[in-house]
Amino acid sequence: MAPTPTSSGASNDVDGVKANHTSALNRAVVTIKPSKRNKNTNAQDQQLPDIRTMSGGDREWLTKGKPVRIFKGDSAPIADVAHRLLFATSTKAQELVNSNDEVHLPADVDKQSVLALIAELDRIIASKNRPTGRLASKKNAYKDLSICGTATLLGLDLYTSHLFNFYWARWREALPTYDEIDAVLKLPASQDHNSSLFNRIAKDLAIYLRGGDIEGMGEIDGFLAERPRLAKAIAEINLGHAEYLKRKQGREERKRKAEEARLRQEAMEKKKAEKEKDRRAKEKVRYEEERTNKAAIEKSIQEKMKVAGKKFTPEEVRHWMNTRGSRPPKGR
Repeated sequence: MAPTPTSSGASNDVDGVKANHTSALNRAVVTIKPSKRNKNTNAQDQQLPDIRTMSGGDREWLTKGKPVRIFKGDSAPIADVAHRLLFATSTKAQELVNSNDEVHLPADVDKQSVLALIAELDRIIASKNRPTGRLASKKNAYKDLSICGTATLLGLDLYTSHLFNFYWARWREALPTYDEIDAVLKLPASQDHNSSLFNRIAKDLAIYLRGGDIEGMGEIDGFLAERPRLAKAIAEINLGHAEYLKRKQGREERKRKAEEARLRQEAMEKKKAEKEKDRRAKEKVRYEEERTNKAAIEKSIQEKMKVAGKKFTPEEVRHWMNTRGSRPPKGR
């Protein structure tokens, strides 16, 4: 089916998790195959503790001390976060924080996504009891994916991977909605690491459009006409696929011809072998006939030599000369 035009944002069950309740979003991270989890997630995530599992006192300790100031490019600062807290949660803190205790994110980063992440860390820290929920969906694909992209920039994927995996898992089952497609297209380049989301959507749509006579094709064509970047990517993917099929067809054609040539060669060799076998059989028969004939002539000669004056036949004369190297005795 074609992408649905209505905004889905995220499932209605993706708000914070209550006790004894697992939302659809929370299930997404464990129901999809591990190999399909957020490819943006830094492998070092597991080396840091999850502050949601810490005691209240330990979490409060993380808020003490000097702050780290986060900037959007070289513009004015947009947020502060405790130095201890950032280093306890970010897999990239060492490389991001400069000597002035500043983090300069790309200039195109979405400010609100940074604030949302800081707010989530503050929520976890402020909880008197051990936090039971995860970062709630904003019920808006752009906001959710923007937060995920910023989390990758800051090394905070551990706290957003459930959001990313929710969308990624759902797109494995069906095409994204038009609103979700637009959300990905709207993401700043820095927040779609290696263009993984854009490439995923372009590839899925390219495969879908290769089907040809599909219901809603005209609607999708109109949608893509207003989004040239995506349309170009899809066209390039399908062009590459067409070239792949052409190369594959060429390989199969060459393979077919090679197989035909092999079969012809085998047939020729078989025919040649059969001909040689037939020749040898005939030669053997001829040899046996000659041997038998010579034996009969030799026997006749021996019999005639016992009788005086018995003449040899011309054939016996030739046999005598061939076997004895001289002419027969006189009178023979």
